[in-house]
This record gives sequence, C-alpha cells and structure tokens, in this order.
Amino acid sequence: MPKSRLRSNRQVIAMGSNLGQHRLTRSDVKIKEAAYNEKVEAYSKLPLEECKEMYIDSIVGGIYRDALLTVIKQKQTEA
Repeated sequence: MPKSRLRSNRQVIAMGSNLGQHRLTRSDVKIKEAAYNEKVEAYSKLPLEECKEMYIDSIVGGIYRDALLTVIKQKQTEA
C-alpha cells in the first residue's frame, strides 16, 4: 500500500532508543517544551519543601516531573 503524500512528507523526530518508538512531530516537540517551561516557572514560585513533597509523593509525572526535578536542583544550588 503506497504512502500518502502527507505521510511521506511529514518530518518527525525520533524519541527513545528505538526509532520506531514515540515518534513526535516538530510541533509536538514545541508543545512539549512550552509545557515544560511553563511548569518550571510555576514550580519555581513554590517553596523548596513543597516541591520536595510533590516529588517524593509522585504527584506529578512525565515532563512535569522533569520540570519539578530541575526546579529542585536549582533551588538546592542557590541555598
């Protein structure tokens, strides 16, 4: 079955160790980065202890957990 023109021309970025896994378009990557940056700003307003509790309790996951970890590391180096 031939690929459609739209499918063959779509530019994708491979994420993960296997090229067949988690293929995201460039716009998806931009949306993900924007969400990460937004959460870093939101978490940086919280006190360090509250951030640590959220991390230990595993309240957040995925890209938001990465943002939380980044904020915790920044606040620990500042203190």
